[in-house]
Amino acid sequence: MTQSVTFHFTSSQFVLESGSVWFTKGARLFSEAEFQIGHIKDGSIDGVLVEGPIEFDAMLGDLTVVRSEDHRRYHVGPVRVTGDLRPEDLRSGRVPVRLNFPVILVVKVEDAAGRPVPNVTVFLHLPNWEATPEVQTDELGETVLLAGAGKYSARVVLAQNRSLNVSADLTLTHTDSGERLLNLRLPDP
Repeated sequence: MTQSVTFHFTSSQFVLESGSVWFTKGARLFSEAEFQIGHIKDGSIDGVLVEGPIEFDAMLGDLTVVRSEDHRRYHVGPVRVTGDLRPEDLRSGRVPVRLNFPVILVVKVEDAAGRPVPNVTVFLHLPNWEATPEVQTDELGETVLLAGAGKYSARVVLAQNRSLNVSADLTLTHTDSGERLLNLRLPDP
């Protein structure tokens, strides 16, 4: 039996202010019989349709999170989430989803002099992802990810109207937390 529930995304590290969500398995959002991307506000989204106790998969994007420790605001790239729809959550109409990402990973692109390079496409290789997400750097030359243990790689192939092959890797362990930097320094033209 289909029912409508509220998903609430929480973390011990940060507060999720806003973002987008699209469910790929176990839950869905519809409007006039069409698949929809939902909008998260204050960590929650209402009107998610579920069929019963089952595993769900979702992609979060365009997130704005505030780190609890120092109230720093981040705009975060794609996040993949998997969880279980438990009978007790369905009965209450509220599905809590704990985001267990202890690291805020800042991928920064700089020129040879150390100045930020905005609007550059960065190709990411993330742990347990088959796809290679492409993200744009912001005005600070950064893109931000929520991260856990594993190897993270970033690569720039085109910047400042020239072909490049600049890459960097960072391996996070289960004991890492807080903010980490993965820096890509572009060579002089």
